[in-house]
Amino acid sequence: MGIIFLQEGYDPFPNANSICVKGLVDEYAKNNDDYLVVCDGYIGEETNFSKNEHIVHIRVKREKSISKKTTIQKVITLMKRVSLILIWPIRFPVKTIKYIVRIRKELKKNDEVIIVSVYKPAEMIEIGYWLKIIHKNIIWVIYSLDGIGDNLMAFNSKIIRNKEKRWMASRFKKADKIIQMKCHEESYKNSEYKKFLSKTVFTDFPLIIPNEYCNDDNNTNEKKEIVNILYAGAFYKKLREPFELIQWFEKYSEKVKAHLDIYSMNDFVDYLDDISQKSNGKIERRDYVRPEVMEKIIAESDILLSVGNSNSPMVPSKIFNYISSGKIIVHFTDSYNDSCLPYLQKYKRAIIIGPEERRVNITMDNKKIAFNEIAALYAENLPITTVKELIEQGE
Repeated sequence: MGIIFLQEGYDPFPNANSICVKGLVDEYAKNNDDYLVVCDGYIGEETNFSKNEHIVHIRVKREKSISKKTTIQKVITLMKRVSLILIWPIRFPVKTIKYIVRIRKELKKNDEVIIVSVYKPAEMIEIGYWLKIIHKNIIWVIYSLDGIGDNLMAFNSKIIRNKEKRWMASRFKKADKIIQMKCHEESYKNSEYKKFLSKTVFTDFPLIIPNEYCNDDNNTNEKKEIVNILYAGAFYKKLREPFELIQWFEKYSEKVKAHLDIYSMNDFVDYLDDISQKSNGKIERRDYVRPEVMEKIIAESDILLSVGNSNSPMVPSKIFNYISSGKIIVHFTDSYNDSCLPYLQKYKRAIIIGPEERRVNITMDNKKIAFNEIAALYAENLPITTVKELIEQGE
């Protein structure tokens, strides 16, 4: 029995959900060769595609985020979404059909295959739903990393929201197993979806993975001439903003010779570029790089910076990449309910800076926590834990 993962953003530049899926794929691939990952293949970007034969790209046009569209483009997008109200929350029906047609080529009539639909977006669930109807023998798993929120985007309608809830309930009913994250467990158990608890399991983010560039044997107390500091990930307005981080670095770099690299491409890019130009080379804002390149950058950094989410149970995936490295993490938070805190509070190299603090003194060394110690602390975050849940359904 094989596995087919449905995750639109898997390649060439994985999004946050796809980083989780990659951990599961790599773990499964250690002992199995019968798997596929089916994802979007953006037209015109083919040269960036992985040559891995296990990755199937569905040719689609790249969709701009709503924040990057012109006013006219936003109006057109809204009109398109209004025209699709009857099939909401499906926004890209043509893409959905393309996925189904392509995957059916891989399936024989009596194949027993585990199909894993990674939510969001809604299309990945819709594809799994119709494959389950067409191929009775498949085992369909909904893997929800983003909880049970909505896809309303440009809408603010109770009618549309209720339509989406009915759609989700009908898909949950058809699924063989639903996997939700532990951070969403309370809201799930208090929602209209609690009737599906018998087929629901709660796991944690499968992101504690060894960084091959972080060698436990190269620990040293040697002082460095320049302290290399890294922030890797997105910033979003009202959710995760860069201001406290920048203010902290400016004060820290007054006392210590330091350089800050920021890998970010979402909100605040103009602000970060402006800050970079004014920093006399101390700060550089860079575009995203492939995960394997980022692993090396993390290994070469001395301090890793993180910013907590405001009013969200979601945990930025980079927290786990940081923890896996065993290095110093400086985390900025404005809430005791910060979803990152349960993970960082048991990590002995974490420095948590609250909204009233201005701590800039950090004892620097190049020693790291050994990965076997990290793995013991975060056993639920090892990919093998979730892979076992997926395979168990199929045995």
